[in-house]
Amino acid sequence: MNTQQELREQTATSSPGRSPCLLNGTIHKRTHQICGADLFRVVTTLVLIAAAIAMAPTANAASEYRPPAKVPPVGIGFRGDGGGYFPDAKIPVEFGDEKNLLWKTPLVNWSHSSPVPVGNRVLMMAEPTWSGATWPQLTCFDADTGELLWVADVNPLDAFPDMPTETREAITADFKWYYGWHNTIHTLCRPIARAGGAKEGDPRLAKLNSKLADLDVAVKAICGGDSGYLGRGHSALDMKEGMKSRLDAMRRRIRPYHLFDSWVELGVTGRSGVTLATPVSDGKHIWVFTSHVTVACFDMDGKRQWITSLRRMTKQKSIGGPYTYLASPVLYGDLVLAYAAGTSRGNDNFLAAIDRETGEARWTANPHVAVPQSVMDTWKSGGKKIRFGRTGRPLQIIDLQGTPVLLTAAGGVFRLPDGKKFEVGIPNGLPTLAVDDEHDVIYGAANGGFGRWSLALKIIDGELALEPRWFHQDKGTGSSLVYGGGRVFLSGFQVDPATGLRLGGTENAKGRYQYPQTAPENRHTLLATRTHVYGCTSSKGPKRGVAPADYTPLGTIQVFTHAGKKVAENTLTRGELSPEHEARMIEQGRNLNLWAYACSMNIGGDRLYVASQDFLYCIGEK
Repeated sequence: MNTQQELREQTATSSPGRSPCLLNGTIHKRTHQICGADLFRVVTTLVLIAAAIAMAPTANAASEYRPPAKVPPVGIGFRGDGGGYFPDAKIPVEFGDEKNLLWKTPLVNWSHSSPVPVGNRVLMMAEPTWSGATWPQLTCFDADTGELLWVADVNPLDAFPDMPTETREAITADFKWYYGWHNTIHTLCRPIARAGGAKEGDPRLAKLNSKLADLDVAVKAICGGDSGYLGRGHSALDMKEGMKSRLDAMRRRIRPYHLFDSWVELGVTGRSGVTLATPVSDGKHIWVFTSHVTVACFDMDGKRQWITSLRRMTKQKSIGGPYTYLASPVLYGDLVLAYAAGTSRGNDNFLAAIDRETGEARWTANPHVAVPQSVMDTWKSGGKKIRFGRTGRPLQIIDLQGTPVLLTAAGGVFRLPDGKKFEVGIPNGLPTLAVDDEHDVIYGAANGGFGRWSLALKIIDGELALEPRWFHQDKGTGSSLVYGGGRVFLSGFQVDPATGLRLGGTENAKGRYQYPQTAPENRHTLLATRTHVYGCTSSKGPKRGVAPADYTPLGTIQVFTHAGKKVAENTLTRGELSPEHEARMIEQGRNLNLWAYACSMNIGGDRLYVASQDFLYCIGEK
């Protein structure tokens, strides 16, 4: 059994009576298997106990931590410093399973966050494993070998030291119960789903539901494919009174603490998860933010320094809406900035500036601000209605004539470090902003055809002034953009920074312009160096007529030059999953035919790190 492919033994969480600033936390250290699963568990448990007593767990001597030579002021996190531009990186143009792949290692569990290279460490969040870990986890890998070094729990209940013991035990039992019956349903539904699904009245459903009688739930229909009933969420389930009563009791218990409950409300069990946000590090510590609106700080050995909750900082009724989209946290001075995004209506958006050392709130705000009508009037063209994307997730910092300013995708703009909210706001968009700090210009884009835009920003008499530059609304804008080297890259194309018009178009006989692909297609993340731009997409499953057994999930990473020439189309295959790993993914309703949903990447030094649903890949010159 490969110990890297197994979940670590769970240890007891910290007692509920401790303060949120106390040094504690659950850490799972990697140990070499000596002989037999029983002996391995004994040795692992003894190591964990010793580490907890010493409060100073250490990595293997061969992989002593080496901090990064340079850390951006905002920390190392999502897309590096958030912009996705790495001018000094020298990443291979061509790579794959047999070329320039330095290592490939299984993830502890899937996550929509991005890998974060910090010195000779790579950090990655992991979703609760349902049958194992109840809460999200922070994981750490050796950047040179891919070895899993440690796993640390991010238990949201630890953020409430005054929570009664019986409440803590009941909520923990609630989540284990909730995950448990979903595990059972996903596992039983999958064979029928892979055979094409089943509609109401199908005799296979009667046989399946006889096995679910003790759960007080029945499956009304099963979607075809690899995710079972999940495609219809809880609407595909007939919940009996016993199940409804238990769910209602669970909701009542978790709502005062704002634990992530969209799974309970909507059955969204397999798509977004609770680890959307990418960790951020200053090379000495790591800050994480989960959809339980929990913020926690760890040292580089995985020992927790403090944990807190945005719920403790506000009386606001709702934070983040039913899905709790998160902005990856960023650093500024002695602050860590965390933002939970909900809807474009703005009543559930919440921004907190938290002391990096103690976890105490410095200031909080609702970042939602409407776009000034003057900007809308300037951008209106031909009577078309201007639409912007739903509230997004980015946080970006720009320096305006010596004034540091925080930009949020909810529209709010804040002066740093004091948090003064300017009266005017920028458009909201999903999920990235790009900043041209030299010219005080920002670029935004939203997927779903909501459009792309650019604004020039100024500080006049202490207030923010916006100068509309351009706005274009067409299909295929994409959800990620990068500004670098004087160019603006989006999914599949580049635009002129001055006008926003696509580059490389030619007029056909009908007077319409046709545009070639001048940038990589991407799912969620574009990254650029001084010479090339990289984008990642995932295969979506076997084509009609291809048996799942004959299909290999793979990721495709296109590489273009800044001049718009495609120079490589690289593929990374998933490969075989261990039986334990496959069973774990089936229990969670994950699509085993999907290489990745988020297609996340990051760059550290001269290496490209790519995370699929199941594996972490390291690309570099061999």
